[in-house]
Order: sequence, then C-alpha cells, then structure tokens
Amino acid sequence: MLLPRQGQGGLFTYEIRFDGQRSEALLFLPPGPGPFDLVVLLHGGSGTPEKMLGQTHFDDPDEASGVAVLAPTSAELPGHGQHWNSGNHRDAEQA
Repeated sequence: MLLPRQGQGGLFTYEIRFDGQRSEALLFLPPGPGPFDLVVLLHGGSGTPEKMLGQTHFDDPDEASGVAVLAPTSAELPGHGQHWNSGNHRDAEQA
C-alpha cells in the first residue's frame, strides 16, 4: 500500500482484501502534518463512497474541517448485492 507523503493532502484509493474478498476504500487527507481525527463514512446499500463524499463535502478542501475521512465500499454478498457484513456469515443468508 502506498502512503501519501507526510503533509500531502488529497483523495487516495486503497484496495482492501479480507476473507478472500476484494474491496476498495477512499481516504481523504487534509493538507498538513497531522495527526488528524478520523471519520469513517459507511454508505447505504445502494450507495458508493464517492456519493457519500459528495453529499457530505468531507473531501472538499474549502469546506473540510481538518479531519481525515475513510469511505470504504461494502462487500458483494452473492445473491444479495452490496451489503455490510458484520462478520457473522449468517448475515448473507438473512439479507
């Protein structure tokens, strides 16, 4: 995973692998040396990280409140579409 240079702000995309599945997350870092508080944005079932960042304006440097923002993508559960999985694999059966 490539990390931004210290003090470099901007929007970065990261690949996440967990339990054999691949997903992505967007990370917004404000400019400056940090450290920064972290906000985790979880989108709704039909949403996307891009949509959440656009709706909240967390990634707008002019409106940013000096926090880092992590916006992951939910996982594809076979036969059920995009969902957040609590780690209890029975979630997929109940979705």
